[in-house]
Amino acid sequence: MRYFLELSFDGTNFCGWQRNINAKKPSVQETIENSVSLILKERVTIVGCGRTDAGVHAHHFYAQLNTHQNLTKFFIHKINRILPKEISLQNIYMVNQNAHVRYSAISRTYVYKISLDKLPQKLNFATYYPIPSSSIDQMTEAVHLIQDCSDFYHLCRTPLRHNNTICHISKTSLQYFPKEREIHITFTANRFLKSMIRMIMGYVIAVGFKQLSLKSFSDVIKGDFQYKYHKLAYPQGLSLVNVGYPFELISVPE
Repeated sequence: MRYFLELSFDGTNFCGWQRNINAKKPSVQETIENSVSLILKERVTIVGCGRTDAGVHAHHFYAQLNTHQNLTKFFIHKINRILPKEISLQNIYMVNQNAHVRYSAISRTYVYKISLDKLPQKLNFATYYPIPSSSIDQMTEAVHLIQDCSDFYHLCRTPLRHNNTICHISKTSLQYFPKEREIHITFTANRFLKSMIRMIMGYVIAVGFKQLSLKSFSDVIKGDFQYKYHKLAYPQGLSLVNVGYPFELISVPE
């Protein structure tokens, strides 16, 4: 039987989703696999809906588990008792054997949070950048320009590892919360390439600091101009918040 596991995790203390034998920190994947194997008393391998970078978080992440055992909602309670505090299992869904947690997904939504003030209680989940509020309009325009892109070859860390670098961006938005002094940038697409959002955000932040004009930003994302001072945005501000599937997910029984 095939199940989708709906997970949430704080990626601060992990090397990312995917297991990595050379990493100094554990991966989210291997941590969950070890816990599930202990509960089910069988060695299992799970597949994720994507591969988050080290330090990136997820509110709604889906992993695929194949097992001959019947899982009920009580499994959620059992697994959450042994998972570390940074990871939780939210729900379990029984799906068709042809459903695939990664390749069946039709949309993914990420949010990047920027804190304009350095507040320790925020900085695990929002990146501190003291961007002047007068730059919000220019940043908003820059974020909207991303929707005009289709080929993200120049906005990906490892473009040659992909069969193609075409992504269909269905929605981008920027929200400014003056009371909280936060900026939230949302991206929805059918797929994202390695470090793609962090690379885009590096350029958007450069616009915010007036290091890059909107014209230059437009040229950069088209691959017509290389900005030599570019840096990836820090990972802790980034969270996967939703994954869409073309079928209804039905929870396992109590």
